[in-house]
Amino acid sequence: MNVKHHLKSIFAYRFAEKFKNKRYAYLDINSYDSNKTLSVGRLISELSRTINFHKDKVNSPIHHYVKKYNDVPIWMTVEFLDFGKLCAHNNRLLDFRCKTDSKYFRLLHKKSNIEDNSSRRYAYSVFVSLQCFLSQTEFKILSNTIRKRSDDRKN
Repeated sequence: MNVKHHLKSIFAYRFAEKFKNKRYAYLDINSYDSNKTLSVGRLISELSRTINFHKDKVNSPIHHYVKKYNDVPIWMTVEFLDFGKLCAHNNRLLDFRCKTDSKYFRLLHKKSNIEDNSSRRYAYSVFVSLQCFLSQTEFKILSNTIRKRSDDRKN
């Protein structure tokens, strides 16, 4: 499983965990930070467009969920979004914090000025740790994708 897919799955799982008894919670503006209404509105619009585009395509899993359950779980919907759309909205990736510190890899973290006693709960620490699990090529692709997404947001 690639890293983008895995991170999308984690975000979807955590969202579904928080709103487990609420159908289409990800389309409800009240499920998000009220201080970020504009970016949340764009995200909800994108999610809604994704569902509407795929719900009439017979071979689409979204079609199956709409027809059979009249609901599409968030984990299914995020499969149709690119990683940038999921993480850029509402600063989800940048504000993300793990429940515990990621493992400390001295040689890797020292190069990024992250000490053993530093908090490693932030997305950047996890990003640095991904070098242990990806090939150099995969890590460079991920790094360039994140850099490009952040450059696009600045413009």
